Amino acid sequence: MQPARRPSSSEPSIAAFAGLETGVLGGLVILAWYALSSVARGEAAWTVPADLAALLYRWPSLEGRLTLAAASGAAIEIVGAGASGILFGSIARGVRSHRRVLLLGVLFGLGWHYALQAILARHSTAADYLFSQRPVIAGHLLFGLWLGMFTRLFDRIRAGFPPSK
Repeated sequence: MQPARRPSSSEPSIAAFAGLETGVLGGLVILAWYALSSVARGEAAWTVPADLAALLYRWPSLEGRLTLAAASGAAIEIVGAGASGILFGSIARGVRSHRRVLLLGVLFGLGWHYALQAILARHSTAADYLFSQRPVIAGHLLFGLWLGMFTRLFDRIRAGFPPSK
């Protein structure tokens, strides 16, 4: 049996990088979910990212530029997911139980959903419509489940760094 590792002074930065990677990959999972659920409803695959871009950039500036709208919305989703992953990594780095991190991830994903809805609803009435759609809520739940994999990535990255003396 190996002795318990002493926390490294670089552990917060390792947690931030592991959270960033988990968040960005989770953002890609959300985008894939949005595409699949949109196609299943008979809509275009880029509907939700384009709606997100229109929410932030105002639709007249994107009118006639559907590719730009979809790419902008996807970029917003990935950057936001990465930022939330960093925040989640700083919160969850001290939790060692995978089940607790998974539960914390699901709660964080739902909290992130409702926080975004509250923030964006102040700027646009379309935010209530976008964030009340079931695929968007389910996407944030899926994102939370993905964040639950943080401990595995964090432990793998931390194993590559020697403990500080």
